[in-house]
Amino acid sequence: MKFTRRDFLNGVLVGSGAALLNSGSNATPALGEVAPDWYGYGGVGDFASSHGNTPEVVNTAHRLRDGGYPDFPDSMPIDEEYDVVIVGGGMAGLGAAWHFKKHAATERTCLLLDNHPLFGGEAKENQFSVHGVTLVAPQGANGFFVPPHAADPEQASGDARYYAEFNIPRELPYQDWPPGVQPLNICRDNYGYLHWLLEDKTDVGYFFAEDAGGSWARNIWRNDLQDTPFSAEQRRALFAWRNSRNENLQGEDARRRLDSMSYKDYLERELNLGPQGAAMADLFLASSFGLGSDSVSAWVAKDVLMPGALSREQADREMPRRNSFPGGNSGFARYFLKRIIPSAIAGKPVFDDIITGSINFRALDNPGLPVRIRLGATALSVRHEGAGGGAVRIIVAHRGRVYSIRAGGVVMASGGWINRYVVRDLPD
Repeated sequence: MKFTRRDFLNGVLVGSGAALLNSGSNATPALGEVAPDWYGYGGVGDFASSHGNTPEVVNTAHRLRDGGYPDFPDSMPIDEEYDVVIVGGGMAGLGAAWHFKKHAATERTCLLLDNHPLFGGEAKENQFSVHGVTLVAPQGANGFFVPPHAADPEQASGDARYYAEFNIPRELPYQDWPPGVQPLNICRDNYGYLHWLLEDKTDVGYFFAEDAGGSWARNIWRNDLQDTPFSAEQRRALFAWRNSRNENLQGEDARRRLDSMSYKDYLERELNLGPQGAAMADLFLASSFGLGSDSVSAWVAKDVLMPGALSREQADREMPRRNSFPGGNSGFARYFLKRIIPSAIAGKPVFDDIITGSINFRALDNPGLPVRIRLGATALSVRHEGAGGGAVRIIVAHRGRVYSIRAGGVVMASGGWINRYVVRDLPD
C-alpha cells in the first residue's frame, strides 16, 4: 500500500489530535483537567448540550495554556481556504460575520469558528421542562437598556444601529397579574434587584438567619430598616455607607489609586466606615461578580456605581429601566444569526419566531453560503504565513480531527486571555 505525504501528515495529526483532545473519554482526567461527569444537568432543547463551558472546552483551553499543543509544521496541507475566518461566535464574532455579509463582494467567503456546541458566547439561554411546562432562562448575559431611536441605521452606532437595522421591538409586552393576586414589582431583567440604585423600582426580600430559623423582611430601605433585626448602631453604619458620596474620584490618578485597593479597604480605611457597609455590599458584588468587597477593587466598585465611590449627581440620576428577553441576550444573538443565515432559525424574521424558533444546525455550515458557522471547532493555532505577513494559517480541532485552513485575514473575536496562546506570532 502506498502512502502519500498528505496521508502521513493527516494520519499523524488525527492520532495526535485524538490523544490531545481526549474527546468523550472516560479515562481519569490529567491534573488540571475535568472529567465528563463534571458537566452536570443542562436542561432540554437546543441548548441542552451547551450550558456553560463543556469539559472539552475547559480541557482544551488548559492544554493550550500549558503548552500541550505542538508548533504545527508549515508543510501541513491546506484543507480549506476562505477570505476571512472569525474565531469566536459570541456577540463580537456574530457582529463581524454580519458586517462581512453586508459589505463583502458576493464571491467572498467567510467561516466563523466557535469552540462551543452552540453560538452566542456569554449570550446563551437554557430551557427546562417543569411539569410539562417549558421554562426559558438566560445562562449569562441577560439585561439591556432599550437604546435611543435611530432614523438612519447607517449613521448610528452600537445598540441603536442594530435595533433599527434588525427591526427589534422597542416595546416589550409583559404578562399581566391574574385577578385576586397582589402584584409585585418584579425586575424586567434578572439582575436589577441586585443593584442598590434600583431597589426603589423593585420589591426585594431579605432573609435574616436567626437561631429560631430566621425571618423575611421586604423593601428594608423604604422604612429605614425598621423591620430588620439590625441594632441602632448597625443601622447608623449602614445608612452612613449607603449615603456616602465622593465628588473627587475623577482622572487617571484617582483610577490608579482606587485600583490599588479593595472596595472593603476603601470603605474602612479611606472613608472610615465600619465593616457593615462592606458586608451589605457583598450581597450585590458576590451575586454579580462572584467576588466580595475584599476581592473587588475600589475602581471596579466605582464603575458599577457602589456607595462611597460615586458622586451625588450620579446617585441622584434616574436609572433607565432595564429589560430582558426570555432567554436573556441570547435573543440578540438569535437576531444576528437570523440575518446571517436566515434558514438557521425556524420561522419568519419576526420577534416571536426569532426568540423561540428551533435552531436548524444543518443550515449553519453549508458550502456555498457567504458565511458558514462551524460549531465545536477550536482554533489551536493562528499564524501568518511567512515573515512578511500575508495569508494566515489556522489549525483547527473539530470532531476528533485536526486540519489546516488558510485565510486572507482572521478576526480574533475570542477572549484575550486565550488569544495569547492561540496566536502563535503575537508580538510581546
